[in-house]
Amino acid sequence: MVTVTDMFKIGDIVKAIPQPDPKTVLVGIVVARTNLGHWTVLWFDNDTTYYEDTKTMRHHEITPEQWTPCLVEKYIELFEEPQYE
Repeated sequence: MVTVTDMFKIGDIVKAIPQPDPKTVLVGIVVARTNLGHWTVLWFDNDTTYYEDTKTMRHHEITPEQWTPCLVEKYIELFEEPQYE
């Protein structure tokens, strides 16, 4: 059984809901899960929010023009191999 907290995972691309303007999509990356079952999201403008859930975001298929430097950096950081010395 899939629960609400299982709907997202670290690295998922999401959009904020509701959108303030139908022409503007606020895109983010899920970066962590809180101990209260909510999600931490890094948004396109480098803002971070800590209490996101299915009422505040949905999965999103990002387009090339929606990638911002902070999203690219975080996405690479999440998926790169750990470096051991």
